[in-house]
Amino acid sequence: MSAESSAPSPAWIGIARWAGTVAGLAFLGQSVLYLLDSMDILSAEVAYQQTNRGFQQDLADYYVALGERMHHLWWDVAIRDVLGPLGWLALMVLVLAVHGVTPSGRPLADLAVLFTVVGGSLAGLSDLLYLSRVSLWRRGALQPTPDLVASGRAGELVEEVSTYLQWGGFFVLAAAFVCLALTIRSSPGRPRFLSVVMLAEAAALLAFVLTAAADAWSLNDLTAVLAGMVLAPLVCIGTGWQLHRLAG
Repeated sequence: MSAESSAPSPAWIGIARWAGTVAGLAFLGQSVLYLLDSMDILSAEVAYQQTNRGFQQDLADYYVALGERMHHLWWDVAIRDVLGPLGWLALMVLVLAVHGVTPSGRPLADLAVLFTVVGGSLAGLSDLLYLSRVSLWRRGALQPTPDLVASGRAGELVEEVSTYLQWGGFFVLAAAFVCLALTIRSSPGRPRFLSVVMLAEAAALLAFVLTAAADAWSLNDLTAVLAGMVLAPLVCIGTGWQLHRLAG
């Protein structure tokens, strides 16, 4: 093999800068919008209330109140669940760029690409599933009718499936960041701070899933800030702008 064919393409460096910047800003924006919803900053949380009117009517009233809350927040969901898939796609491009400047024959670099594509696809699908509810919330003016109860139950199923897809995606992405960190640590340029931040991001993603599964919502919000607003932009933008060191 000639020296030219084994050398990394310099085009990856420019691509990585754009991809890293887009991914970092997308995750930052998505995390801010998620926290505005999760922490009830834009609209108060709605809870099911039991009355003497009967379970079906109480349930219908709950879905009316929930629909009214989401009617005020549909724009938040719409923006963040468009930013999410955009960020995951940009992250896939970024990891491909890292792979493109990494010497061939490194299994961890190949695994990083595989895990990023699988994990990012699961997380992106989760965003798009939740986005599908926006058309109902945007209309508003829901009435406490039996069909609303059926729609609410179906929406809960969509949300549950979306949640498990997100959790599965985050677990796989955590593995991707570990592989990426080890790949960078063994590279000639060795931007060590990037590998440390990637390992921290992997831990934060796992903590986000575990705190959500345990219904520890205050801790979950904290891990969302750490993973989405602090570490993800550092990982993505930092990797994009430091790729020349790996290529060197």
